[in-house]
Amino acid sequence: MEVDSMHAAIEFAKKNVPVFSPHEWQNIFRAARKRKPYDVVSLAHTDFLDLKHMSSAIMRLSSVTKINWLKVKCLKFEKSQPGVIQFRYSHHEEYQSANVRGRCQPVKYLPIKAYKHQLPVSKAKYNDLQALSRKRIIPEEFHGWYASLPYSGTAVDSVPEPSVGDSGEEND
Repeated sequence: MEVDSMHAAIEFAKKNVPVFSPHEWQNIFRAARKRKPYDVVSLAHTDFLDLKHMSSAIMRLSSVTKINWLKVKCLKFEKSQPGVIQFRYSHHEEYQSANVRGRCQPVKYLPIKAYKHQLPVSKAKYNDLQALSRKRIIPEEFHGWYASLPYSGTAVDSVPEPSVGDSGEEND
């Protein structure tokens, strides 16, 4: 798969290259492929949208259609077929159609930003990062970036559950 190829190229480009900030990852991503470098788009906290309030429209729609929303893998909408939702429950089957025209009221949806401010790290993590800076483990040119990180005594640092077979260790 293309994504596996990308991951392998990025891992190879990162090998033996120390990384001290997220910004350095962008250069590694670009350098991972020599001929046609990957197009890297940097995102900020303001680029993420909160789509939760759209769920009420979907719940109303599920009551007038026979779509099992929890099992849907793909949705397709075509301009030539307004009011028709095409869906499939696996990536390998044909699309099924549900005509919802006239069955539900259109919902005006204005996306809202998911985050008003950059998410803070915990005070403990912030203190650890500052200690790494003081010990010169983090190079001096990055100290200002780490010092500017927002932190909070109530923030909880959490790591998502590792995927199957992922121990979380870099050198498996």
